[in-house]
Amino acid sequence: MKYFSSLLLVCLALLAGGAGASERWEYLGDVMATLTRPSGKLSINLDSLRRRAGHYEIWERIEFDPDSRQRQSTAVEEAVTEHRTLWAIRCRAGEMARVTEGGEGSFEPRPSVLKFYSPGPYSAGAAVIEIACAEARRLATEKKSSADDMPGDKPRPEKALDQPPAIAEFDNLYDDDE
Repeated sequence: MKYFSSLLLVCLALLAGGAGASERWEYLGDVMATLTRPSGKLSINLDSLRRRAGHYEIWERIEFDPDSRQRQSTAVEEAVTEHRTLWAIRCRAGEMARVTEGGEGSFEPRPSVLKFYSPGPYSAGAAVIEIACAEARRLATEKKSSADDMPGDKPRPEKALDQPPAIAEFDNLYDDDE
């Protein structure tokens, strides 16, 4: 089990480290500084949106502002330029749960049970849900329309018959022959 969790952490680090060059990051807004975190820019990776059992998962990134980081950082935190979080999202209920989070190769292990909650209406979590669910709907519509365009999958329209189909004649068939 320990090997599996180590392998999972390595995979998550590769995903979080920007392994794909063509990632689409959607900027959501600025994040205010708190006691534990400097201010930064919040965005989500639309290319990371994946359907899982009963929910969607998407990566969020906070890129810390250099000026804010210098004012609040210690020697250990100074090297951290961004923080990533993998969110699980239930679009119908408007709920989200943190799957894992961290920065530059140091992520929490995935919990066995996700704890979903509903974020405040004007919070960063609500913005993540709104954009991720809109992208999920767009992808579902796109998939449905491309499935409609496939020529072999459509049922062929039936032609109206000019006359009923011919029924075999049994005039020379007698009761004895049956």
